[in-house]
Amino acid sequence: LLCFSFLLLTSSLKPIYLVIGYGESSIYSRISNSDLYPECPSFLDSIIIQNNKKFNTNFLSRYPKCAAKLLRVQFNTSTKTIDQLPGIKTESTYLNDTSILSDTFGSILNKIKRLGYQDNIDLFSVGYNYFFHPISSFLVYEKLKKKIEEVYTRTGQKSIIICSGQDSSFSSIFLSNYSQTEWIKHYIDSVIFLSPTFAGSPSLS
Repeated sequence: LLCFSFLLLTSSLKPIYLVIGYGESSIYSRISNSDLYPECPSFLDSIIIQNNKKFNTNFLSRYPKCAAKLLRVQFNTSTKTIDQLPGIKTESTYLNDTSILSDTFGSILNKIKRLGYQDNIDLFSVGYNYFFHPISSFLVYEKLKKKIEEVYTRTGQKSIIICSGQDSSFSSIFLSNYSQTEWIKHYIDSVIFLSPTFAGSPSLS
């Protein structure tokens, strides 16, 4: 926390992005052609699978075969990519305010806001569909990249990325596999990993 406080005090309100995906992002699905999936309810425009940290147990227990289709991916032989089933899109909220982060970033978030940070101005949460990570995360990376560039153009400040636990994998891939070195030097001030588990958590007995 001392290192974190020092970075904030010397950052002149550099934009902060808090990665929240694993287990906390809201996950929802949309079906564009309900005729393909009779096992799914046709009366819903958007099917909530998880809202913040709470699973939609009512839906999951009533429509288990539908849930299996919503969370399934397959290799598309035409595009040579991993895709969901035709007509299904399962995703998360991407860039949002920090209202749901009190459990994970409680004390840190309080310090940040006392320094004058404001949601959706220089403080953002970053969500992703952790069920499909890293397959679907590159779409989120593109949105995150554009937001970082947009805020830099407005403020002239490089960004700070903060993540914890298994969300460290999301940030690590964004910086190591998705972004170019010159882009990182130009737009990223620092990255803070809190109790990172880049390759999952150990099983202790």
